[in-house]
Amino acid sequence: MDNTFMDGDRYDNLLSVVTGLYKEAGTPTELMKRFSAKMQSVSGVDSAIVKELSVESKRGNFEEFIFNTRKPYVDNSLSDYSAFPELIEYYNKGYKSCMVLPISAYDKKFGLLILLSKQEEAFGGNAISDAVVMVEAVGNAALFLSEKEKSVNLAKYFDASFNAAVPQVLIDKNGSVIKANKDYANLFDYSVKEAMGRSFVNNFKLEEHDMKELLAGVPLNTKTVDGRIFAIRGSSVNERLTHLLIQDITEHENLERRLGAAQKSRNEVFITMDNGFKITWMSSNAEGVLGIVPDEAIGVKFTDMVKDGSSLIAALSGSADREYSANIRLSIGNGVNADMKAYLYRIGNSVYGILSKEHERYFRELNSTFEQVIGVSNDAVIKIDENGMITQVNKSFEKILKYTQEEVYGKPITNMYDTADGQKLSSYISMAKKNGIVTDMFANMHAKNNDELVPFKFSIKRINEGYSSNMGFLIIGAELATKMRVEDLEDEIERKVREAQKYKAESDLKTQFINNISHDLKTPITNIKGFSKLLYKGEFGELNEDQKGYLKIIMDELDRLMNLIGQMLDVAKLSSGKVVLDLQQVNFNELLNNPSIKSFEEVCKAKGLYFKVHVDYDVPTIIADPNRLIQVLVNLVGNAVKFTEKGGIEVIVKRVSKNSKYVRVIVKDTGIGIPKEEKKKVFGKFFQVPHRDNLKMQEGAGTGLGLSITKEIVHLHGGEVGVESEPGKGSEFWFRIPFSAKTKKESKKQAPKDKVKG
Repeated sequence: MDNTFMDGDRYDNLLSVVTGLYKEAGTPTELMKRFSAKMQSVSGVDSAIVKELSVESKRGNFEEFIFNTRKPYVDNSLSDYSAFPELIEYYNKGYKSCMVLPISAYDKKFGLLILLSKQEEAFGGNAISDAVVMVEAVGNAALFLSEKEKSVNLAKYFDASFNAAVPQVLIDKNGSVIKANKDYANLFDYSVKEAMGRSFVNNFKLEEHDMKELLAGVPLNTKTVDGRIFAIRGSSVNERLTHLLIQDITEHENLERRLGAAQKSRNEVFITMDNGFKITWMSSNAEGVLGIVPDEAIGVKFTDMVKDGSSLIAALSGSADREYSANIRLSIGNGVNADMKAYLYRIGNSVYGILSKEHERYFRELNSTFEQVIGVSNDAVIKIDENGMITQVNKSFEKILKYTQEEVYGKPITNMYDTADGQKLSSYISMAKKNGIVTDMFANMHAKNNDELVPFKFSIKRINEGYSSNMGFLIIGAELATKMRVEDLEDEIERKVREAQKYKAESDLKTQFINNISHDLKTPITNIKGFSKLLYKGEFGELNEDQKGYLKIIMDELDRLMNLIGQMLDVAKLSSGKVVLDLQQVNFNELLNNPSIKSFEEVCKAKGLYFKVHVDYDVPTIIADPNRLIQVLVNLVGNAVKFTEKGGIEVIVKRVSKNSKYVRVIVKDTGIGIPKEEKKKVFGKFFQVPHRDNLKMQEGAGTGLGLSITKEIVHLHGGEVGVESEPGKGSEFWFRIPFSAKTKKESKKQAPKDKVKG
């Protein structure tokens, strides 16, 4: 292998190659292809092959050996006697040397890197170590791409699920809505935005104990103000968030009431049986209608009670679902008989039926109730005829897939599915036609005007239209369970929390380091400055003018260094939240007469600049930390003086508006200005406006910490800070704080009502 590519810092060069491949690739497969081509071009071998492994692919003995050893396999003298058939095949193709390395990361295997040379003894030393570095890096990159692809799909899947046509919310421990979908908002005529932050408890009129049960995962049924009934199911996302599914069960409850009323009928009895026709349940009115005690009938064979029960058995037996309708004579016992009309259905291993003299009326009502239940179902329900043409869909189908009943009526059901799934669907319908029902199938359906496919778990049930022999099918599709997706997403949320905690710990460590090093620097600098002053005053002997000049430079630089250390300590304290404001009454007229600010008049005069201060008459005394406000003003005015060569600086203090309880302070200059793209960065730590050829700019423009400190101090008062500027036309830095200072936390709870810019 040619090692010229590896000269210099070989390790960094190798990793930079893999980094470039990773940035260009979107999937592990694409990365493997690019890696193969790159190795061919940079390694100097005669052939470089990446043999990618799929989940389904079978590995031979040679591949298993490579992955089991997890080490590079090198044969620098290929021959007819090589250890594996693959190596003999390479020899027969004219190669003399071979090196094979596994590409993997943790326990995930991606493929093999095979390097071939027509020279003997081609691989050794750096060639092996360099190849190992590259395959390890590529393996990690492939794993990252694989996990990244999974994460993106998981996030899409969760979002699609959350926006499904089922009311859903995420709530916090207090019952406030953190996130809601459109169907939840529609329950209360809100927009999605209006639903955020509202109380879930108030919307559903829940008691405290109801909320505790929901958060603990206990299902709950509740009524709203308009009388509708909802079933609410909760699942914990983490210790702070709970995911809730809300189902309108008003019609289900009504159906239960109807069935309850039916059991009071004087003419009809409802009955269920197992596959052997043993009675498993009988409606409570059976004793009044037939003289049979329902509990005593449990376990009795219904066919033994029916004269000529063999015809009933023949009609309802078989592999497919069956139905039976006939006049029967029922033997009650003790010689008592009852002539009844029986309508019986066998679905799977159960038989359901009604014994009645008014059967037709009840069957019409039962069919109507069945249609109503389907109408309010959260699942997408599609009715098709024997030829696979759509005859009816329910509201959930329209919500989920965005088609109306009119748009799909008479269309082939296979048009709604992806091509491959449509072919499978036809075979499923054939199975349902033969067996009566097919369950637990998976397929993707097309939504209207949307390229994305919606995943469904569905069942197909064969039905007869009305009471005729015309065959049809019900397709019931349920979107994959949202709860499962939320649980899958929980791991990702926990990982993000751990990362955030890690970054916070690192930030705290850096802050502590700055604190320690700053304090450690202060002591020697203070000593140096003290002895320098004594030397300057001649305490250890008179100095000539040159010597005094040098000492003056030393003392000025020490002052500058102490100022820098002070700023670093301020940044560390403010970042860690350890600064406590010393709140006092502050009069801005007195504040601006402070010596630290007044000293700028002399500085401006020396540069030929004007310096003006103006406080409006209606600016009141406020509650703030005066020393911190002086620090803010010194930073802003000092910056203005530093970057202004002609014109001057003006400080203006006024109320934000007549009725506002905020004071606005403006520092205007006629200096070099700030480009638009830099304005968002000026309040960041260590940021300095870069030098520009067309504008004069003072050298030694500072540490880049002053404006960051300014921002933190203003925010600590519950205020805001900003800048308006244009290159060559000066800058206007401003901040505003309330009459009575609030902490950050307090200011978020009570944001100002006035919306004045700046």
